[in-house]
Amino acid sequence: MGLTSCPICGFSNIPEDRENCPQCDADLVCFRLLEEGFPVPSVPGTDMPETEDAVEQAPPASSQNNTGAWGRGIGICAAVMVVLAILLISWAATHRLAGLAGSVAALDARLGQVDRTHEVSRDIQSTAIRIGNQVNILERRIERMDSRVEKVVETLISGQKKTPEDIDQNQKKEMAGEIPAAPEPCMKKYQAKDTDTLWGIARELWGSGIYYPVLMACNPDLNIFTINRRDRLMYPCDKTRVRELYRQMTAVKQNRWYWKYTVRPGDTPQSVADRYCSDKNNCFVSGFPFKTGETIGIFLE
Repeated sequence: MGLTSCPICGFSNIPEDRENCPQCDADLVCFRLLEEGFPVPSVPGTDMPETEDAVEQAPPASSQNNTGAWGRGIGICAAVMVVLAILLISWAATHRLAGLAGSVAALDARLGQVDRTHEVSRDIQSTAIRIGNQVNILERRIERMDSRVEKVVETLISGQKKTPEDIDQNQKKEMAGEIPAAPEPCMKKYQAKDTDTLWGIARELWGSGIYYPVLMACNPDLNIFTINRRDRLMYPCDKTRVRELYRQMTAVKQNRWYWKYTVRPGDTPQSVADRYCSDKNNCFVSGFPFKTGETIGIFLE
């Protein structure tokens, strides 16, 4: 059966004896030979596949278009996801920074409250120190008044007990130069402990710690800051004498109490300050010459 239609352009009703297509001028002889099963001579220099299975089929254009569309879609999705991730990270960072800013503000407010509390505490401490100093001054004044009252009472009582005969005998002895010698003051020794302080010892011995300068006067070699069990302190037995000594050896200057210390041979300002003063720069009362045998003032602590 002859070929009557062109396989190239599809023109039909072509006579069997015509070699070319009247429309596209395609060579119909080749197509007729292929249709009838005749072998097609090979052209030298070309490699023609012997079977149809060996011929590689090119992918259709529609498949290539679909692959490109999928690639573009995946790229767009990836870009959108990256943008969303950046926005999410930015939002989280902004939220976190806002929280940190709030925490910093709260911390600043708290620090301000702490500073104000410290200022109030310092004011309270300074006020308490001033009140304590005033209380100590009042306590010392009360002790002085008590001692004076006791002395007046003792004088009145002793004056009432004396008879004219006793007075005459004393006058005769004074005129004859036979003045009786004053009795030796009663002194005792106190065994110190490692936990003792002068204030505590004075309170234990005489009922009040303000008399501790009497202990310093009776024990001039004592370092009041290193009292321990190896120390034995001398102290007067009579509380009345203790009050008299305290009244004689203490005074007030610049609203501070000080005690009168007689400079001994070998004393230096440094050695005296080491024994009696914790504040070396505010130890001595001004206006007293530091000389052997002279009396100086040492502020009481």
